[in-house]
Amino acid sequence: MKRNQKHLIDGVYVLLVGGLLLLMVHVALRGSLYTFRAPVLTMVVHDGVGIAKVNSRERLRFSLPTPHQDYRPGLYVFHPDGPTQRFRSVSFRDARTQGPMQTVFSAEAPWRGRTPSDGWLFREGRGLMHRGRLGTRGTLLLDVPESADFELEVAFANLKDASADFELEVAFANLKDAGILCGTVGPESGIAVVLRPLENDLLVFPMEAGRPGALLGIAPLETLCLFSELQKLGGFLSGMLGGVCVLAGALCLVSRQQQRANSSQRLPDHRGMPSMTDDTAGAPSKTGAFIGLAIFVFLVLALVARAGLHGVPHITDETSYLFQARIFAEGHLHAPLPPHPEFFTYEHVVRKDGYWFSKYPPLYPLLLAIGVRLGVPWLVNPLLGGLLVLVMLLLANELFRPRCAWFAGLLTITSPFFVLMSASLMAHTAAALFLSLTWFCGIRLSRYGLYRDALGGGLALAAAVLVRSFSAFCVALPLALVLLWGLWHRRFAMRFASQLLVFGLIALTGAALLIGWNRTVANLEGLPTDVYTVYDPSDSPGFGEDKGTGQRMTWGSWGHTPAKAVRSVTQYAMNLSHFLFGWPLNLSLLFLPVAFVWGDRGSRRWCLMLLLPWAALLCGHLFYWATEHIGYGPRYWFEGLPGIILVSAAGLDRLFPVKWPGPDRKKWPALVIPALALTVLIGWALTFYFPPHFRAIHHRHSYGNVRMQQATKPLEGCPALVFVPSDSEFYYDGLFLNDPFMNQDLIVARDLGDQNQRLIEQYPAAVIYKWDGRRLMERRSL
Repeated sequence: MKRNQKHLIDGVYVLLVGGLLLLMVHVALRGSLYTFRAPVLTMVVHDGVGIAKVNSRERLRFSLPTPHQDYRPGLYVFHPDGPTQRFRSVSFRDARTQGPMQTVFSAEAPWRGRTPSDGWLFREGRGLMHRGRLGTRGTLLLDVPESADFELEVAFANLKDASADFELEVAFANLKDAGILCGTVGPESGIAVVLRPLENDLLVFPMEAGRPGALLGIAPLETLCLFSELQKLGGFLSGMLGGVCVLAGALCLVSRQQQRANSSQRLPDHRGMPSMTDDTAGAPSKTGAFIGLAIFVFLVLALVARAGLHGVPHITDETSYLFQARIFAEGHLHAPLPPHPEFFTYEHVVRKDGYWFSKYPPLYPLLLAIGVRLGVPWLVNPLLGGLLVLVMLLLANELFRPRCAWFAGLLTITSPFFVLMSASLMAHTAAALFLSLTWFCGIRLSRYGLYRDALGGGLALAAAVLVRSFSAFCVALPLALVLLWGLWHRRFAMRFASQLLVFGLIALTGAALLIGWNRTVANLEGLPTDVYTVYDPSDSPGFGEDKGTGQRMTWGSWGHTPAKAVRSVTQYAMNLSHFLFGWPLNLSLLFLPVAFVWGDRGSRRWCLMLLLPWAALLCGHLFYWATEHIGYGPRYWFEGLPGIILVSAAGLDRLFPVKWPGPDRKKWPALVIPALALTVLIGWALTFYFPPHFRAIHHRHSYGNVRMQQATKPLEGCPALVFVPSDSEFYYDGLFLNDPFMNQDLIVARDLGDQNQRLIEQYPAAVIYKWDGRRLMERRSL
């Protein structure tokens, strides 16, 4: 026991010293991490042409609306991830007078513009700020002379430079989505010139009725440099991990002192598996209780999916999954293209040989089709999420103590990342379920050598390949290495080799079925057969200027580079460190290091193995161009979430005494510090973090779908044709309401102006409506 105590003390000091060293590294790298967060945006308008400059360098030119007239410039902010944007100073010059730049306001000078309202606040010494809920926008017209030609210079301030008493979002307190509004005739119209430093781009788009329209231009703020991006990643990770290690070491030290103060308590050794000396020896099976907890999780997720997200798609991926599910629900593999298909363009939907179908693998849409047939497609993911929690509980009970499983369940149900992803219509929850089941069976196979585990693991991996093949490959690779190491360790025992063969052959059937699906639905020949590249030839892993060029640019430019890959990791790590559990100060990974310090070699080995799926996803997606996009969170890492939660639960479990104190009040102080820390963190997340983030996702991602669904309910049973303005070729409200076979009464189409009459002639009995983003307006002709 003394040896275990010495090992624990050494580990705690390693955490404390290592954390302090990381914080020192963070201080050294802080300058490189934050240099891009306080730019100066200059807008020059001359003869109807706008010139956008960033830090005195021209980045973009565009034309202002005609007819040319006098406009009043203003400020624009959008709150995608944080509650506050701050402007340090604004200067204006009327080009007709050729006078000097006049300071509208600065952080040191009083506010001389119009009285700020609607969330705007000026504080001397700190500048002009806009408070707003996540997902909301704000505009403010400046009290300057109306002018056809002018120059406006805006200096932004970084919230990290000064404290904000109302700042809640520490992880995302940098400048995001703020800029200049020009060409305005009112606060909800005009041209917005917006900086997004973290995304490394400058956007120009029209504002109509307070909503952004199609992009008029986009330009990078800088050319990303690999060395600079590594510095920024190192600066963030050193700060985040340094703080986590210091706090985790302090918690371990205090917890140890409390347990040591009670002479009847022994320090926990936490072996890799429960034994007859554990406090749970002789206890009845926990499977029934685990099932009960999984059912509770299912009910919570169902409530969020229906009452919170309204059971509708909120991003285009979900629409594509639902589109294919409706095709399957009718008993078909694809649907014929409708007349005039240019009115019905879907992102991630392939149009080939007179048919259209989703580009995604078929298994998740097939599961979703069951919900479509029952009229509850929104209920499928909550059910899969409940099953995922059950697998996680069983895996925690297999590797650690049953109490660790309960901690895992608590962390899972209070994770905003898990809740929102599992309440959506995305396929990641299904992939995480099948891949977690794959690892569960693989670990049991390596320990017990049973054919049933080989069979179950192979089937689960085959299913994962049919849901998200790239993620399945990434996660399966380290498991294959672990199993092959077990085979070598067993000196190539024939029984274990045959079990691995069964595992692999069954898993390969998933790949064979996916190839067969691709060849059948898309009429492909030869290898490789990838529907992704049919939809967009540039949508494939690797580096190069052509990657992603058929869809959208990332980080301000086309193509994929190692520097962009590192920038993606930085953004995903920032999002995960806070969004995983919603804890403040980037503390979502607080209990991970405890699991490695407080335990024996066996438990640390299991913890390391559980983190391998997340590490494999991180490495694999370095080669994928699209990882700039967050959506409901760092979703490309979601399949590694179960391992992170289980290791966090193992670390949390080790902060508590080996045995619960029972009726002896003298033993209860050993629970105070870890219980109080956990209560504060979860209470913070449920009170301050989850509600605003839930509202942001609810309103930000295709909230028009919710409004459209509510507005079209009175039209059920009546032929109706609704024309919807589209922000681009693929984004418009109500797209998900269309039946792939166009057999329903309600038809939602893109508003193509003068071309609309061609579609109206196809539906002569339909009442014509136009959607303005908020309400339906009946029109006899368009």
